[in-house]
Amino acid sequence: METSAALAEDRPTHSTEREPERLPDLESALEELNREYVFVRSPVGIFFVPERELYGIDGFRHLLANRFALGGNKIVPTSRAWLTSVKRADCTKLVYDPAQPSGLLGDRSFNLYRESGVEPRKGDIGPWSRLLDHIFSGAPRERVWFEQWAAYPLRHPGTKLFTAVVLWGVHGGGKSLLGETMGRLYGENYYEPSSDDLASQFNDWLRFQQFILVNEIVSTGRRADADKLKAMITREYATINRKYQPTFRVRDCVNYFITSNHPDAVLVENSERRFFVHRVTRVIDTGLANEIARFKASSDGQAALLHHLLREVDLEGFDPHVPAPDTAAKRDMVDAGITDLERFILDAIDAARRGEGPELVTAEGLMRQFEEESRTNRTSVKAITTALQRHGAVKLSRNQMRISGKRGRWWRLAEAEKRTQIGEGI
Repeated sequence: METSAALAEDRPTHSTEREPERLPDLESALEELNREYVFVRSPVGIFFVPERELYGIDGFRHLLANRFALGGNKIVPTSRAWLTSVKRADCTKLVYDPAQPSGLLGDRSFNLYRESGVEPRKGDIGPWSRLLDHIFSGAPRERVWFEQWAAYPLRHPGTKLFTAVVLWGVHGGGKSLLGETMGRLYGENYYEPSSDDLASQFNDWLRFQQFILVNEIVSTGRRADADKLKAMITREYATINRKYQPTFRVRDCVNYFITSNHPDAVLVENSERRFFVHRVTRVIDTGLANEIARFKASSDGQAALLHHLLREVDLEGFDPHVPAPDTAAKRDMVDAGITDLERFILDAIDAARRGEGPELVTAEGLMRQFEEESRTNRTSVKAITTALQRHGAVKLSRNQMRISGKRGRWWRLAEAEKRTQIGEGI
């Protein structure tokens, strides 16, 4: 038996140290840590289960710097003992899969998903129906598609729809109320990011989400931002990047509901089919807004709506991977987001297809024509080329070439039965 002097010599000096007789035994301390922490093999880290946080090894040691246990007659740091224990809780990787139970799975991966806590139960969905009547007034086809879109990922947990809903229109139209009502059905798997969240390189807010409400989005007009949003809507996996913490990769199960007061909220191209766009034209009645607020906050309302979407919505004809239906509101959004240069290119393409303009053009010639017609706007051959590519014109050669005595970077704006003889390349 070691003396108390020997114990004191072996014990770490720490402001929070306790008397040996008040410390837990090492076996109990390790069991307690196994309820709180899981060692992750890829990427190497320590997962704190109660708060679903992934820490690096050093961060874990700092968290447990004041926790000790008695191992025999010695006082030992529990973090060091747990890390080297053959009994520590261990998993291969972190996953996010709403179709599987939360926690440790059979393949030794750890599922971050947590159930919403909402249990479906038949009840009164009158407020929901009246809200849809208001939002989709005069648009029965759009209403049916939207409710199928809302129901499908609840009926098939973890489904990535590859389409996003965009509601734009009058301020106070109830757009956000609709998204918030849906979000309540997802519990902790629902989030409303800020504009800073969307712009940040750190995306820890995305790590365990199924439904995202992007409220009052405002377009920057930058194509890079638009492309980033489109990628988020359709990607299969997301890399979670957290400040000062290990990064890890999970399956992306997020579906997006976007609202705005502006017709150019999202930079949408005519050929773009990721977005279902609907315009809300009327301010919501105060009485209905209050009714919806009570409905979405009540457990009875949530249970009744979940039952309706799980059991009563007819999903026949809905395919989660098929592009969203075209709408007049989407065409308005396309027009609102188009630049003067792109409108010029589209007009040239339309004229060529109607036989009212040249089929073969050079990027240099289009640049001069655009600057002459607009007078105040300036552009470049590169910008002209990018716009031509985006809208389906056919490049005839990478380099300048001669056609009918003219040199330039030639493009075909519309297909024609008679092919033009191409001269010698320069």
